[in-house]
Amino acid sequence: MTRPLTRAPGALAVGAGRVGGGGHRFVTDVLGGLVLVAGLLAMAAGQPFLAVGLVVVLVGVLACATRPYETALALAFLTVAFPKAGIKVGDFPVPVLLFGSVLALGLLALTAERRTRRRPTTVLLVFCALMWVLVRVARTFGTTELGDKLAYVAWSTIPLVMLLVATSIELRDRRLATWMERGFLLAAGFAVVQFFWGIERTAVPGLTIAWGDSYREKHNVISGGETDYSKIMSTYQNGNIFGATAVVFLLVAVTRIARGRAGTHDRVLAAAAALAIVLSGSRAAVLAAVVGLALLALARGSTLRKVRIFALVAGAAVAGLVLQPALTDRYAVSGLVRSGGAGRVATWSAAMESMSPADWLVGARTPYGADGAIGLVTAHGLVGIALLFSAAWVLVVGRPQWRVVFAALAALAAVDSTYAYFPTWFIPALAAALPIVAAAGPPEGDGAADELPGAREAHETGARR
Repeated sequence: MTRPLTRAPGALAVGAGRVGGGGHRFVTDVLGGLVLVAGLLAMAAGQPFLAVGLVVVLVGVLACATRPYETALALAFLTVAFPKAGIKVGDFPVPVLLFGSVLALGLLALTAERRTRRRPTTVLLVFCALMWVLVRVARTFGTTELGDKLAYVAWSTIPLVMLLVATSIELRDRRLATWMERGFLLAAGFAVVQFFWGIERTAVPGLTIAWGDSYREKHNVISGGETDYSKIMSTYQNGNIFGATAVVFLLVAVTRIARGRAGTHDRVLAAAAALAIVLSGSRAAVLAAVVGLALLALARGSTLRKVRIFALVAGAAVAGLVLQPALTDRYAVSGLVRSGGAGRVATWSAAMESMSPADWLVGARTPYGADGAIGLVTAHGLVGIALLFSAAWVLVVGRPQWRVVFAALAALAAVDSTYAYFPTWFIPALAAALPIVAAAGPPEGDGAADELPGAREAHETGARR
């Protein structure tokens, strides 16, 4: 059941500050003074980078305290536009906005219109999935580096917890979607600039690529016969990650178009995402997009709108192939067969031969042996896969606009390991806090017939899940 949101102490404090003025002004003055003092001390110590960092952190604290909702929107925009902004620590590039996306969701939860009371069975399923991750870490004790274990725990648990929180609240408007989509449009525009001007020439260390990192380590080069060329990765460092993220925004846009809720923004978003998928050079992203579009084609709705969608997507895809003709052979089925699924078939065969029955059931002691489905099995085991996917599906089933996205990402996870990298799963987990029904009003034309299968039932029952 759904109940009105009870304001948290932080929200009450901010609200009281806005009404009374005194408390709000006091907080602003104190934090502003801290920013000034910290900046002056750092500059005096000859540490300009530290000074800038302190100012950014304290301004962020000030923004969170005074404008939590707007700060969350800004963080969501930056997460999508510059997900790899950060610094490389050892062998691991730390994306600062990984923490920003978590903070954004926390702020959204603070300012949400409604909260949903979860069924005990749903909470128990999520808890079991999270506990399974700890079981897997214990099984790999002594056989895997600590950094790999921490990455496995973070990538397996944070998106699921974010999804639990996001589907337990409902925002007052759809500005989160708008700003996240604008962030992707910025990244897609940067990808086009990157294609024409050059990857290295457009790099901005610390923003479009982690400080101290290099594109040469990202496996983006494709051998294309006489000449080699690169995947276009935009601000995502890796073409496969960029392509997977583009699939999310493509399906979000075409879903709205199919339901008659679209405007120029949605058509531009769909075209930009389709172009990004092609330029990314990711065959896994192409497969995920095909799966998602096929599901939308099978849904109820206007046939004419569906034809227009496929014409728009096909036109953008052809434009990408015209820009980089070598990609035509890469995306051809014959080329994929010749390469043995980009070498995956041989890797999968070798992994399966070495796996014991226990490895199939509970995962291997060395979890990252292969991409795709076999990689999922070695990382989580069949038990873990069932728990994680069941928990995610139970949470998202009440948000019909995200079902197709999650199904497409599941298809991607079956052939590629991109699911395990930021921000692929984090973006839909964050955006799941959007209202169940779009604020734009009823669909044009066929009305309820334009909804995805089960959308109305999900709207009625989703709050009880």
